[in-house]
Amino acid sequence: MLYLLSVRYNGKDRKAHLIFYDDLSQKIKDIPDYTNHKPYLLTDYSPDEIIEKFPDVLKHKGFDYLEVVERYDALNDRWILMTKIVALDPLSVGGSRRSLRDILKGHAWEAKIKYHHNYIYDNGLIPGMPYRLENGKPIPVDVELSPDMREKITSIYKEKDLAQEALQWAKLFEAPIPKLKRIAIDIEVESLVDLVPNPKEAAYPVIAVSYYSSDGKRGVYLLKRREETKKITLKDAEITFFEDEKELLKKTFELIREYPLVITFNGDHFDMPYLYNRALRLGFREEEIPIEWSPRMEEARVIPGIHLDLYKFFTNRSMRV
Repeated sequence: MLYLLSVRYNGKDRKAHLIFYDDLSQKIKDIPDYTNHKPYLLTDYSPDEIIEKFPDVLKHKGFDYLEVVERYDALNDRWILMTKIVALDPLSVGGSRRSLRDILKGHAWEAKIKYHHNYIYDNGLIPGMPYRLENGKPIPVDVELSPDMREKITSIYKEKDLAQEALQWAKLFEAPIPKLKRIAIDIEVESLVDLVPNPKEAAYPVIAVSYYSSDGKRGVYLLKRREETKKITLKDAEITFFEDEKELLKKTFELIREYPLVITFNGDHFDMPYLYNRALRLGFREEEIPIEWSPRMEEARVIPGIHLDLYKFFTNRSMRV
Protein backbone atom coordinates (compact mmCIF):
# COMPACT_ATOMS: atom_id res chain seq x y z
CA MET A 1 0.00 0.00 0.00
CA LEU A 2 1.13 3.55 -0.68
CA TYR A 3 0.93 6.38 1.85
CA LEU A 4 1.04 9.99 0.72
CA LEU A 5 3.82 11.78 2.62
CA SER A 6 4.18 15.02 0.73
CA VAL A 7 3.81 16.97 -2.50
CA ARG A 8 6.76 18.87 -3.97
CA TYR A 9 7.15 21.21 -6.91
CA ASN A 10 9.91 20.19 -9.31
CA GLY A 11 11.26 23.18 -11.21
CA LYS A 12 12.98 21.00 -13.82
CA ASP A 13 9.79 19.58 -15.32
CA ARG A 14 7.51 22.30 -13.88
CA LYS A 15 5.28 19.74 -12.21
CA ALA A 16 4.06 18.84 -8.75
CA HIS A 17 5.44 15.49 -7.60
CA LEU A 18 3.52 13.24 -5.21
CA ILE A 19 5.84 11.58 -2.70
CA PHE A 20 4.49 8.23 -1.49
CA TYR A 21 5.87 5.68 0.95
CA ASP A 22 5.52 2.07 -0.22
CA ASP A 23 5.13 0.02 2.95
CA LEU A 24 5.99 -3.23 1.12
CA SER A 25 9.29 -2.16 -0.41
CA GLN A 26 9.92 0.44 2.36
CA LYS A 27 10.95 2.88 -0.34
CA ILE A 28 9.82 6.25 -1.65
CA LYS A 29 7.69 6.34 -4.81
CA ASP A 30 7.77 9.63 -6.71
CA ILE A 31 4.75 10.18 -9.02
CA PRO A 32 4.76 13.32 -11.22
CA ASP A 33 1.50 15.20 -11.69
CA TYR A 34 -0.77 13.55 -14.25
CA THR A 35 -3.62 16.12 -14.17
CA ASN A 36 -1.83 19.03 -15.94
CA HIS A 37 -2.36 21.15 -12.84
CA LYS A 38 -0.62 24.54 -12.92
CA PRO A 39 -0.10 27.42 -10.47
CA TYR A 40 -2.69 30.21 -10.62
CA LEU A 41 -4.34 33.12 -8.87
CA LEU A 42 -7.86 34.53 -8.99
CA THR A 43 -8.90 38.12 -9.63
CA ASP A 44 -12.19 40.02 -9.72
CA TYR A 45 -11.12 41.75 -12.95
CA SER A 46 -12.70 40.36 -16.11
CA PRO A 47 -10.46 39.09 -18.92
CA ASP A 48 -11.27 42.21 -20.96
CA GLU A 49 -10.29 44.47 -18.05
CA ILE A 50 -7.01 42.61 -17.61
CA ILE A 51 -6.19 42.90 -21.32
CA GLU A 52 -7.05 46.62 -21.35
CA LYS A 53 -5.70 47.80 -17.95
CA PHE A 54 -2.96 45.29 -17.14
CA PRO A 55 -1.10 44.37 -20.34
CA ASP A 56 1.94 43.43 -18.22
CA VAL A 57 0.02 40.34 -17.06
CA LEU A 58 -0.10 38.94 -20.59
CA LYS A 59 3.51 40.00 -21.26
CA HIS A 60 4.77 38.33 -18.08
CA LYS A 61 7.27 35.57 -18.87
CA GLY A 62 5.39 33.20 -16.55
CA PHE A 63 1.90 33.89 -17.93
CA ASP A 64 0.10 30.93 -19.51
CA TYR A 65 -3.60 31.67 -20.05
CA LEU A 66 -6.84 33.19 -18.67
CA GLU A 67 -10.15 31.53 -17.99
CA VAL A 68 -13.38 32.49 -16.25
CA VAL A 69 -14.34 30.28 -13.30
CA GLU A 70 -17.17 30.19 -10.77
CA ARG A 71 -16.30 30.45 -7.08
CA TYR A 72 -18.34 30.54 -3.88
CA ASP A 73 -18.19 33.84 -1.95
CA ALA A 74 -18.65 32.62 1.63
CA LEU A 75 -18.82 36.13 3.12
CA ASN A 76 -21.83 37.05 1.00
CA ASP A 77 -23.23 33.51 0.55
CA ARG A 78 -23.29 33.63 -3.24
CA TRP A 79 -21.59 32.26 -6.33
CA ILE A 80 -19.52 34.72 -8.36
CA LEU A 81 -17.49 34.72 -11.58
CA MET A 82 -13.74 35.34 -11.30
CA THR A 83 -10.84 35.27 -13.72
CA LYS A 84 -8.29 32.54 -13.20
CA ILE A 85 -4.80 33.56 -14.30
CA VAL A 86 -2.75 30.44 -14.89
CA ALA A 87 1.04 30.62 -14.67
CA LEU A 88 3.90 28.43 -15.81
CA ASP A 89 5.54 28.27 -12.37
CA PRO A 90 4.76 29.20 -8.73
CA LEU A 91 7.23 32.11 -8.55
CA SER A 92 5.41 33.84 -11.41
CA VAL A 93 2.27 33.87 -9.24
CA GLY A 94 4.10 35.33 -6.25
CA GLY A 95 7.47 35.38 -4.56
CA SER A 96 9.53 36.92 -7.35
CA ARG A 97 10.03 40.52 -8.38
CA ARG A 98 7.09 41.89 -10.39
CA SER A 99 5.08 38.71 -9.96
CA LEU A 100 1.50 38.50 -11.21
CA ARG A 101 0.10 39.16 -7.73
CA ASP A 102 2.21 42.34 -7.53
CA ILE A 103 0.86 43.57 -10.86
CA LEU A 104 -2.72 42.95 -9.61
CA LYS A 105 -2.05 44.16 -6.06
CA GLY A 106 -5.28 44.39 -4.07
CA HIS A 107 -7.15 42.31 -6.64
CA ALA A 108 -5.41 38.94 -6.35
CA TRP A 109 -6.87 36.01 -4.42
CA GLU A 110 -5.33 32.62 -3.57
CA ALA A 111 -2.00 34.16 -4.58
CA LYS A 112 -0.15 33.55 -1.30
CA ILE A 113 -1.00 29.88 -0.89
CA LYS A 114 2.04 27.62 -1.24
CA TYR A 115 1.74 25.72 -4.48
CA HIS A 116 1.93 22.24 -2.93
CA HIS A 117 -0.93 23.17 -0.57
CA ASN A 118 -2.91 24.46 -3.53
CA TYR A 119 -2.26 21.23 -5.43
CA ILE A 120 -3.27 19.02 -2.49
CA TYR A 121 -6.54 20.91 -1.96
CA ASP A 122 -7.52 21.11 -5.65
CA ASN A 123 -6.96 17.38 -6.14
CA GLY A 124 -8.63 16.30 -2.90
CA LEU A 125 -5.49 14.58 -1.61
CA ILE A 126 -5.05 13.69 2.07
CA PRO A 127 -1.45 13.36 3.30
CA GLY A 128 -0.90 10.31 5.47
CA MET A 129 -3.79 8.35 3.99
CA PRO A 130 -3.42 5.07 2.02
CA TYR A 131 -3.60 4.92 -1.77
CA ARG A 132 -3.26 2.31 -4.49
CA LEU A 133 -2.03 2.70 -8.05
CA GLU A 134 -4.48 2.19 -10.91
CA ASN A 135 -3.09 2.70 -14.44
CA GLY A 136 -0.27 4.70 -12.87
CA LYS A 137 -2.64 7.00 -10.98
CA PRO A 138 -3.04 7.02 -7.16
CA ILE A 139 -6.56 6.10 -6.01
CA PRO A 140 -7.63 6.53 -2.35
CA VAL A 141 -8.10 3.29 -0.42
CA ASP A 142 -11.40 3.37 1.44
CA VAL A 143 -11.03 2.90 5.18
CA GLU A 144 -13.68 0.69 6.73
CA LEU A 145 -15.15 1.82 10.04
CA SER A 146 -16.27 -0.78 12.53
CA PRO A 147 -20.06 -1.15 13.04
CA ASP A 148 -19.56 -0.02 16.65
CA MET A 149 -17.81 3.18 15.54
CA ARG A 150 -20.52 3.92 12.97
CA GLU A 151 -23.24 3.41 15.55
CA LYS A 152 -21.58 5.74 18.05
CA ILE A 153 -21.12 8.52 15.48
CA THR A 154 -24.67 8.31 14.09
CA SER A 155 -26.07 8.33 17.63
CA ILE A 156 -24.22 11.57 18.39
CA TYR A 157 -24.96 13.38 15.11
CA LYS A 158 -28.67 13.16 14.34
CA GLU A 159 -28.59 15.23 11.15
CA LYS A 160 -27.77 13.00 8.17
CA ASP A 161 -25.38 15.43 6.44
CA LEU A 162 -23.50 16.11 9.67
CA ALA A 163 -23.27 12.40 10.45
CA GLN A 164 -21.83 11.68 7.00
CA GLU A 165 -19.24 14.41 7.50
CA ALA A 166 -18.28 12.98 10.90
CA LEU A 167 -17.95 9.49 9.44
CA GLN A 168 -15.51 10.79 6.82
CA TRP A 169 -13.44 12.51 9.49
CA ALA A 170 -13.43 9.35 11.61
CA LYS A 171 -11.75 7.48 8.74
CA LEU A 172 -8.70 9.72 9.14
CA PHE A 173 -8.27 8.44 12.70
CA GLU A 174 -9.02 4.82 11.87
CA ALA A 175 -6.69 4.54 8.87
CA PRO A 176 -3.79 2.08 9.25
CA ILE A 177 -0.46 3.60 10.27
CA PRO A 178 2.55 2.47 8.21
CA LYS A 179 5.78 1.38 9.85
CA LEU A 180 8.06 3.98 8.34
CA LYS A 181 11.69 3.04 7.80
CA ARG A 182 13.46 6.03 9.32
CA ILE A 183 16.72 7.36 10.70
CA ALA A 184 17.54 10.22 13.09
CA ILE A 185 20.72 12.19 12.42
CA ASP A 186 22.59 14.85 14.40
CA ILE A 187 25.87 16.55 13.54
CA GLU A 188 28.60 18.21 15.59
CA VAL A 189 30.90 20.87 14.16
CA GLU A 190 34.32 22.02 15.31
CA SER A 191 34.31 25.71 16.14
CA LEU A 192 35.84 28.38 18.32
CA VAL A 193 34.68 28.68 21.93
CA ASP A 194 31.32 30.44 22.33
CA LEU A 195 30.88 30.66 18.55
CA VAL A 196 27.91 29.06 16.80
CA PRO A 197 29.03 28.03 13.29
CA ASN A 198 27.21 29.67 10.40
CA PRO A 199 25.60 26.95 8.22
CA LYS A 200 25.70 29.22 5.16
CA GLU A 201 29.48 29.57 5.43
CA ALA A 202 30.20 26.04 6.75
CA ALA A 203 33.75 27.13 7.54
CA TYR A 204 34.53 24.49 10.18
CA PRO A 205 34.88 20.70 9.84
CA VAL A 206 32.06 18.31 10.65
CA ILE A 207 33.65 16.25 13.42
CA ALA A 208 30.81 13.89 14.32
CA VAL A 209 27.56 12.50 12.92
CA SER A 210 25.40 10.37 15.18
CA TYR A 211 22.57 8.22 13.80
CA TYR A 212 19.81 5.97 15.14
CA SER A 213 17.48 4.05 12.84
CA SER A 214 14.26 2.07 13.07
CA ASP A 215 15.92 -1.05 11.69
CA GLY A 216 18.72 -1.30 14.24
CA LYS A 217 21.48 0.88 12.82
CA ARG A 218 22.96 3.12 15.47
CA GLY A 219 26.34 4.67 15.82
CA VAL A 220 28.62 7.67 15.46
CA TYR A 221 30.91 8.73 12.64
CA LEU A 222 33.92 10.53 14.14
CA LEU A 223 36.61 12.57 12.41
CA LYS A 224 40.04 11.57 13.70
CA ARG A 225 41.77 14.80 14.72
CA ARG A 226 44.78 13.52 16.67
CA GLU A 227 47.54 11.02 16.07
CA GLU A 228 46.43 8.99 19.06
CA THR A 229 42.74 8.44 19.59
CA LYS A 230 41.24 6.69 22.57
CA LYS A 231 39.17 3.65 21.89
CA ILE A 232 35.54 4.60 22.40
CA THR A 233 32.75 2.13 23.03
CA LEU A 234 29.05 2.75 23.30
CA LYS A 235 26.50 0.10 24.15
CA ASP A 236 24.69 -1.13 21.01
CA ALA A 237 26.34 1.60 18.89
CA GLU A 238 29.07 1.35 16.28
CA ILE A 239 31.87 3.93 16.41
CA THR A 240 33.59 4.59 13.09
CA PHE A 241 36.66 6.83 12.76
CA PHE A 242 37.54 8.68 9.56
CA GLU A 243 40.89 10.11 8.60
CA ASP A 244 39.26 12.33 6.00
CA GLU A 245 36.20 14.60 6.50
CA LYS A 246 35.09 14.10 2.91
CA GLU A 247 34.84 10.33 3.48
CA LEU A 248 32.81 10.97 6.63
CA LEU A 249 30.33 13.06 4.64
CA LYS A 250 30.14 10.42 1.89
CA LYS A 251 29.07 7.79 4.45
CA THR A 252 26.57 10.24 5.96
CA PHE A 253 25.05 10.85 2.53
CA GLU A 254 24.73 7.09 2.01
CA LEU A 255 22.62 6.94 5.19
CA ILE A 256 20.43 9.82 4.01
CA ARG A 257 19.81 8.12 0.66
CA GLU A 258 19.00 4.78 2.28
CA TYR A 259 16.09 5.91 4.46
CA PRO A 260 12.69 7.20 3.28
CA LEU A 261 12.39 9.39 6.38
CA VAL A 262 15.29 11.39 7.84
CA ILE A 263 14.65 13.01 11.24
CA THR A 264 16.58 15.91 12.74
CA PHE A 265 16.17 18.54 15.44
CA ASN A 266 16.63 22.00 13.91
CA GLY A 267 17.90 20.31 10.77
CA ASP A 268 16.12 22.81 8.50
CA HIS A 269 18.25 25.66 9.79
CA PHE A 270 21.48 23.96 10.82
CA ASP A 271 22.31 20.28 10.16
CA MET A 272 21.12 20.01 6.57
CA PRO A 273 22.29 23.40 5.24
CA TYR A 274 25.62 22.90 7.02
CA LEU A 275 26.14 19.47 5.46
CA TYR A 276 25.11 20.85 2.06
CA ASN A 277 27.42 23.87 2.14
CA ARG A 278 30.29 22.01 3.79
CA ALA A 279 30.16 19.36 1.08
CA LEU A 280 30.37 22.06 -1.62
CA ARG A 281 33.41 23.55 0.13
CA LEU A 282 35.06 20.13 0.13
CA GLY A 283 34.56 19.70 -3.61
CA PHE A 284 31.38 17.63 -3.86
CA ARG A 285 29.28 18.19 -6.96
CA GLU A 286 25.66 19.19 -6.29
CA GLU A 287 24.36 15.92 -7.72
CA GLU A 288 26.48 14.04 -5.16
CA ILE A 289 24.73 15.77 -2.25
CA PRO A 290 21.32 14.23 -1.32
CA ILE A 291 20.12 17.52 0.14
CA GLU A 292 18.15 20.35 -1.46
CA TRP A 293 18.65 23.71 0.20
CA SER A 294 18.89 27.40 -0.60
CA PRO A 295 18.67 30.54 1.58
CA ARG A 296 15.19 31.18 0.13
CA MET A 297 13.81 27.80 1.21
CA GLU A 298 11.85 27.51 4.46
CA GLU A 299 12.92 23.90 4.88
CA ALA A 300 15.73 21.63 3.79
CA ARG A 301 14.82 18.58 1.69
CA VAL A 302 16.52 15.23 1.34
CA ILE A 303 16.71 13.07 -1.77
CA PRO A 304 14.91 10.80 -2.41
CA GLY A 305 13.08 10.77 0.94
CA ILE A 306 11.39 13.15 3.34
CA HIS A 307 13.11 15.32 5.96
CA LEU A 308 11.28 15.87 9.24
CA ASP A 309 12.57 18.63 11.53
CA LEU A 310 11.19 17.88 15.00
CA TYR A 311 12.18 21.31 16.27
CA LYS A 312 9.28 22.78 14.32
CA PHE A 313 6.93 20.13 15.66
CA PHE A 314 7.82 20.60 19.32
CA THR A 315 7.78 24.40 19.11
CA ASN A 316 4.28 24.31 17.62
CA ARG A 317 2.01 25.75 20.31
CA SER A 318 -0.72 23.25 19.58
CA MET A 319 1.71 20.47 20.59
CA ARG A 320 2.45 22.02 24.00
CA VAL A 321 -0.15 20.17 26.02
